Amino acid sequence: AKQEERNGYQIHRFFWGRYFFGLFGFFSILRLVRRADIVHTSTIVSGMYGWLFARLTENKVVLTVHEVFERDWFRYFGWKGLLGYTLEFVLLRLWFDSLIGVSQFTTNRIPQKNQTTTIYNGVAELPNPSSSEIMTLREQYFSGFSHVFLYFGRTGRTKGYSFLLRTLLDWLPHHPEAACVFLLPEREAQRISWEVPQIIAYPHVSSEDLPTWIASVDTVIVPSETEGFGFSAAMTCSLWQRILSSDAGALPE
Repeated sequence: AKQEERNGYQIHRFFWGRYFFGLFGFFSILRLVRRADIVHTSTIVSGMYGWLFARLTENKVVLTVHEVFERDWFRYFGWKGLLGYTLEFVLLRLWFDSLIGVSQFTTNRIPQKNQTTTIYNGVAELPNPSSSEIMTLREQYFSGFSHVFLYFGRTGRTKGYSFLLRTLLDWLPHHPEAACVFLLPEREAQRISWEVPQIIAYPHVSSEDLPTWIASVDTVIVPSETEGFGFSAAMTCSLWQRILSSDAGALPE
């Protein structure tokens, strides 16, 4: 495992993927857990490993639940969702000393409600971009448009990404003054080639530059079909930016 220290915390990184790190790093992780008092783990696969190591060492164990899909596993992933559904079903019925739901919506979906507390995810304090930074970015990337929308974050099946694209392809040709910017993973951004010039795709920007992008547009769009918490929405709200959101999952919170 690779070791590093960040903000006073020791981090041990295992490079066998989120599904197998607990197997290939079994004895190394077990030695670390024996020196601990509490195991804090999260859904889904790492939750299984965390519970197992805590039981082997007789430590207390806390589970943070980021999202509960229930039968939505099948809705979004078909029969391939069977593994996720099974792991989630079993994990949420194992004994934990305490469970944390990252929103009230998520907490309401956890079976062991008596042991569950709602604690919202934190959002790092973001710098407020200056007006000159905002004007420079806007002139450089989307000058000529009077209203600019922004979508940023992952493009998974639950994020409403495909629905948003279909809507924009229908709506934007009737509104030449508007455009929508997508900040996407690099591979996804390179694939986009639309007939509508108002859809603009860029690879993910750095976390330092993201607040300037958020502040430079007119409206951020969060079209998710379900959300256990909603980091994109929370970051946007922390910058007092206008947001157009679905009412799915935890987003109303």
